[in-house]
Amino acid sequence: KKLLEEEAKESVKAYLDCVSKARNEKEEQECEKLLTPEARKLLEEAKESLKAYKDCLSQARNETERRACEKLLTPEARKLLEQEVK
Repeated sequence: KKLLEEEAKESVKAYLDCVSKARNEKEEQECEKLLTPEARKLLEEAKESLKAYKDCLSQARNETERRACEKLLTPEARKLLEQEVK
């Protein structure tokens, strides 16, 4: 099980790297072939985590509350967020 999680994380990482280099929608779709079923699930969880984080941020009233929102981010969600910033 632990090995499966590691493989899924590697698959997500490869996918995110691929997407960051993709020049168009077609290339992004090609990147999806890198995702294992477990990685696809992990990516969905990361997207949900990112959405929860953004919802939290939109309601945060100060820096302390904004920092508390960061606890909602999974490591994969953090990578997704970094890609959005690029």
